[in-house]
Amino acid sequence: MYVLRHGQEYSVEQLRELFPTPEYNEVIDTVEEIQMKTEYRELYDARQKAKLDEAWRIAAAERKGRQEGREEGREEGELFGTVRMLQSLLNQAPSTDDALKSKTRRELEELASELQAQLRSRLA
Repeated sequence: MYVLRHGQEYSVEQLRELFPTPEYNEVIDTVEEIQMKTEYRELYDARQKAKLDEAWRIAAAERKGRQEGREEGREEGELFGTVRMLQSLLNQAPSTDDALKSKTRRELEELASELQAQLRSRLA
């Protein structure tokens, strides 16, 4: 009974040394099977945890990417609005979405600055 209750506390080799008689071989073999299953289970659990951790990291990166994309979209939309408002104040035809989308952020900022300068010179 002791071997079954406390077998997991010892290695199989230690059990065979403590109980060298043939009567205990079957019990020790059973303890060995249980220990192996436990080891496999621990390896399986570790792999599953690693998979879940990786899935969590990917999901977090995707959330962060979506948030950054939304922020960039808002900023770009504000620039589009600024350019169109300035064009309207200058009685110019508003730029199309495609025309504005083809420009980089820096180009949009430069266009807005140029339009502001034109408006200031008209008002001066």
